[in-house]
Amino acid sequence: MPQIKHYAIAHFNVWNAEMLMGVIDAAEEAKSPVIISFGTGFVGNTSFEDFSHMMVSMAQKATVPVITHWDHGRSMEIIHNAWTHGMNSLMRDASAF
Repeated sequence: MPQIKHYAIAHFNVWNAEMLMGVIDAAEEAKSPVIISFGTGFVGNTSFEDFSHMMVSMAQKATVPVITHWDHGRSMEIIHNAWTHGMNSLMRDASAF
């Protein structure tokens, strides 16, 4: 039976390149997996298509496991768009319904 390690994986909302690079750099320095998240609330400030490409690319190049998460998708169309742009974790927000 494997030994239990007793740790958590941090989750950070990122909405610009500086935050994205900072979180991944810190995770690599700590040798810790990380979850980076983008969502509907940030789309007004940043192009989803451009930023999701950057997120996925940096996650793939990282030296630690990085999950790319779409946070609070308010419709199945938004969720599908996030999936087709490479997000590997998706959250459907049904609180408005």
